[in-house]
Amino acid sequence: VEAAVGLEPEALKPLRTRLQLWGAALPLCRWDDPYVWDAEHRIGIAGDWCAASAEHAATVEGAFLSGEALANHLAATPAQPAGLSLGADGGRFVP
Repeated sequence: VEAAVGLEPEALKPLRTRLQLWGAALPLCRWDDPYVWDAEHRIGIAGDWCAASAEHAATVEGAFLSGEALANHLAATPAQPAGLSLGADGGRFVP
């Protein structure tokens, strides 16, 4: 930070620090669709817990791929809902 604003190294001293662990960083379950899109209400959900494959669940890559898939869906077929159906023909939570 110092170099970015033209200060000498270590010119800025933190007054305090704190580590906050994110309790949801490792979800217990994942949604087995890469995103959710409700076309009627125009609401989309993407994230690391939305992963079509277990290898991408709870990863930064999984979050990116989920967002990218939602963006591609919106660009191609925004009137078509996705990931909302439950059961055999739709999404489900997978442990």
